[in-house]
Amino acid sequence: MAREVDGWEHTKNGPRWAPTTGVQVADMLCGLYGDEYDEAKREIDDLIRAVQRDCAEKIRQAQPEVPEEFTTPHRRYAWRQGRIYAADLIMPIYPGDEDATG
Repeated sequence: MAREVDGWEHTKNGPRWAPTTGVQVADMLCGLYGDEYDEAKREIDDLIRAVQRDCAEKIRQAQPEVPEEFTTPHRRYAWRQGRIYAADLIMPIYPGDEDATG
């Protein structure tokens, strides 16, 4: 069983439902056709983008302390930049958004 295929993953406590976004969306859209499918898909896509945006915003706004083992300025800078990079991975720039963000 694999999350990417059917949404289940094995843990030391047994199987658990932990679908990927794609598996969950497919499950939610199962049985919908035509305009009903298209409308539901748009709404789900909007929800996914909102969650991505919220997560990326929280990462960008967080001000956690730099771990003590990062003693050099270069390592401290790299650690901070890693958070920004993670936020960019979570909320990518979508086609057409370049104009809206400046």
